[in-house]
Amino acid sequence: MKKFICLVLAAVIIIVGLYACTGKDNTSTAESADTSGIASSEALDNSDNNSSVLDNEKNDELEKEIDRLEILLQTAENEKESLSNQINELEEQIEDLKYQIKRYKYDHFPSDIYVKDGVYMSLHKEELNEVLSIKYSDDSIVDIVKLGYISTIKISPDRSKVILNNFEFEVNAQVFLYDVDNKKTKELLMPNLPQYYTPSRMSWLDNRYFLFVVQYDAGTIVRGGDVYIYDTQTDNYRKIIGRDHYLFQICDIDVYKDDFCVFTSILYEETLNEYETFFNILTFDEIYELINKGTTINFSN
Repeated sequence: MKKFICLVLAAVIIIVGLYACTGKDNTSTAESADTSGIASSEALDNSDNNSSVLDNEKNDELEKEIDRLEILLQTAENEKESLSNQINELEEQIEDLKYQIKRYKYDHFPSDIYVKDGVYMSLHKEELNEVLSIKYSDDSIVDIVKLGYISTIKISPDRSKVILNNFEFEVNAQVFLYDVDNKKTKELLMPNLPQYYTPSRMSWLDNRYFLFVVQYDAGTIVRGGDVYIYDTQTDNYRKIIGRDHYLFQICDIDVYKDDFCVFTSILYEETLNEYETFFNILTFDEIYELINKGTTINFSN
């Protein structure tokens, strides 16, 4: 009997112990679940707080960058206004200097070449160039050409045009025509002249045509060549007077009113150390006949 009672008590103790353990585990699990939920909630709260702090810092940085750029923009605008004022001042100074130059040229214009009433030309130096200028009756001044050297200047009989060139030895000359009334300068190009030949002396025949010598552009014994005619209305040109021998050279042209032209020529002797001078005369009628017929004659000694 005792043995049975002991067995029953042992069984009861075991059952009670098992129940106690099971309840403890359930309580621990519940407490653990509660603790985990609280921790998760706190973690979410901390995450939201951290995100908010980062956003605020980013906004602060952007605001500071905007402020910096606005300061730079204002500085640039101030500098732009200052530079604009400086540009205006410099432009005013330049215009003032241009006026002073114009005034100086007017006050010191030499007026040494008469063109027509109230109109004069002047040939003067400017730095390394020679400048042919013209002053009109209204005090305006026009620079006709600016070249390193100007050798020939001829005014047409009616004083409406000027021809000039920059002929010098061993240089291919340029020829210019200036319209006095229209105040325009034009270069007369002559691509069909013989190679290595250049215009030299020039003289007006009338208000339309001018005569000019075409000679070799190099050599110490070269003093002249052939005579060409230039039509200022059509810009055509051609040879009208040639030579029988290369040692015979036409070197100058003198026009006497509307009557005749005198052509000065030289003839070298064979050693080229000495030469003899010759003069040939053609009337205007003879020259116009050469022009109208398109013919050429030769001069000889």
